[in-house]
Amino acid sequence: MSNIDIASAWKDEEYRNSLTKEQRSQLPENPAEIIELADE
Repeated sequence: MSNIDIASAWKDEEYRNSLTKEQRSQLPENPAEIIELADE
């Protein structure tokens, strides 16, 4: 899977849902989902 495909899958839910289960399992975690913001 190319970097463009990975970025598209992270950004576009419709594109991500069009991938097969196997392709979705190969996606690395989206780094934006790791960030936790403080309430401050």
